[in-house]
Amino acid sequence: MSLIVKSEGQKLAPIPEGTHFARCVQLIDLGSQYSETYDKWSPKVMIRWEIPGEVFTDTDGKPYPRLIGSTYTKSLGENANMRKMLEAWRGKKFTDEELKSFDLSVLVSLPCMITITHSSKGDTTYANVANVAAMPKGIEIEAQATPSLIYDLDSFDALENIDQLPEFIQNIIKKSKEWDALHGEPAETVNDMPCMEETADDRPF
Repeated sequence: MSLIVKSEGQKLAPIPEGTHFARCVQLIDLGSQYSETYDKWSPKVMIRWEIPGEVFTDTDGKPYPRLIGSTYTKSLGENANMRKMLEAWRGKKFTDEELKSFDLSVLVSLPCMITITHSSKGDTTYANVANVAAMPKGIEIEAQATPSLIYDLDSFDALENIDQLPEFIQNIIKKSKEWDALHGEPAETVNDMPCMEETADDRPF
């Protein structure tokens, strides 16, 4: 994971607005996070994509694809943003049976198209994932460069493996109920945190 750690130390311009080919490379369980807006706890997950068309040169002089992530509430409810995103990525609706249980880990390594928009806060401009869509049929993107990573707070090695994540993601996880349960400490409240097909019936998820 040295690639990810190094990238966090650089001041990079936001990824340009527009539609980009991308690939899911990381799925990160953020645990239950508190929203002051809604005064409740909700289970959150971060999905991170690499964008082969946008690269940066690290301190070792080698080019690496940029990464961008988006946070979702873990829900497949009818109006849930995660459900809308996944159905757009799949290019089809969930069946009633699929809605009973869907394994998010199948997303890792899958390509897709993402639309990025910018927002500003003070003097800082942020890149945001506005939409995710299925890859056009017959289009392939570059091979995955960033090592795949799945971080699960329910895993027996969650404490040990958190060091594999960038510091800003570690700080989010450490605000969760699940992390506090591992340490026996009360949770602090935090504000809301700002794919591939061959045939119609042969999609990977």
